[in-house]
Amino acid sequence: MLGGLLASKLAAASSRRRDRAPADRAPADRADEPSYRVELGDTVSEIAIRHGLPTAHVLAQNGLSWKTPIFPGQLIRLDPIPDDLEWPTAETADRRRAPSE
Repeated sequence: MLGGLLASKLAAASSRRRDRAPADRAPADRADEPSYRVELGDTVSEIAIRHGLPTAHVLAQNGLSWKTPIFPGQLIRLDPIPDDLEWPTAETADRRRAPSE
């Protein structure tokens, strides 16, 4: 019974957190660096989506892996993707996968 009560409290807190606008989030320590202070129940994927960034980008700029846990109070950098970033073309990707001759 205690587990059910705890689960319902966490679910209620989680839904309240999602209903708030991003402006209601905890402010970053430095205004010149876009960042986010992790709250209980956050995931890197949810944070990235809310800020319009790919999850892999947020993981990379914070030195995290897909399995690295994050904790309430942790500061996550959210630098935008540079406009001049060159994405690999399909041709470049194919050359990387091709066996060496």
